[in-house]
Amino acid sequence: MTLPDKGPVHGELLGQTLDHTTASYKIVLVKAILRHVQAGGSDFVPFDALLRSILESIWIPVARFRHTLGQTDQLSQLLDAVPEDVRLYGTFQQALPHLDLGRQTQERIFRWPLSVFLRPWFHVAGRKPPLDVKLGRTAISSAACAIYLPYDVETDGLRLDRTFKGYVASNMALLDGWADMAYINYLQRRNPNVPAISLKLREEERPGLRNQRLFWKNAMRKTSSTCLYTGTPLDPENFHLDHFVPRRFVAHDRLWNLVPVVPEINLRKGVGVPDPGLIPSVARAHLSALKAAFDASIPKMEDMREEYLDDLGITSETFADPVAFEAAMHETLQPLVNLARKRFPDWRHS
Repeated sequence: MTLPDKGPVHGELLGQTLDHTTASYKIVLVKAILRHVQAGGSDFVPFDALLRSILESIWIPVARFRHTLGQTDQLSQLLDAVPEDVRLYGTFQQALPHLDLGRQTQERIFRWPLSVFLRPWFHVAGRKPPLDVKLGRTAISSAACAIYLPYDVETDGLRLDRTFKGYVASNMALLDGWADMAYINYLQRRNPNVPAISLKLREEERPGLRNQRLFWKNAMRKTSSTCLYTGTPLDPENFHLDHFVPRRFVAHDRLWNLVPVVPEINLRKGVGVPDPGLIPSVARAHLSALKAAFDASIPKMEDMREEYLDDLGITSETFADPVAFEAAMHETLQPLVNLARKRFPDWRHS
């Protein structure tokens, strides 16, 4: 992505800061600076506020969606102090009391990225950049270095150059997209087997399941249906749809991954991964519901039918072949279960 120039701010140099990143620090530093400017912050960004903003930017991907930033990444290690239930279901505000944002943590986290980020400006000026930053002992300023820098490193925080701050404010949408793209690419490299990384940077507004509920409600009215996990008969007017493979992992509401369950079980299961031995039961429930749906006028039924054809790699004839349909469901669900279990807890009804 080409970033624009404005006065002393050269887009090419700024773009170089996130080229070939091997760690997350510079990316989330940029995102924290963007968030500070977007919120109308002053020229000065205290280190404690900067660290808090950085941790907030990794909260959703790392805590909620269980992405890894790398085995040696110290930012994600800070989240290990947060209780598991808060990481899975809580908010960043609930996590804050468990996080160490003190001076020693600041010194450890900011030692390298603050100077590494500035390297393009030092290199273009033919100057050797500082190797690292020791908070309170290393100061980096445009005036002292006699070169333009987007920020100065002071004792207790960063002081943003006002021209740079104005540049960020006037190009916020572009820079936000640039930083997100770098973040997504980095996360995808670190999490190659995780689907839909781009949807997992922040909380999303989930669409409703109206049509999927109508599909299963129709099936329940035509055939007896029971909860996948308890065997309890289901009430067409009082049931929940559970994502068999957690939605946190698959990031979609495709019909073939949804099963009707009693409400209390769905609430208890949360983001747990069920026993893959239940996949044949899932397949049989779907095939029975599909046969009932073919005889009814259900909104978006043709679109939902195509989800099976496209995602399971089957043909229309497979709907008439229970063995082939179960095999297709198993080939689709089993690998997803295997991958989800590496990140989310196993769950069994007891």
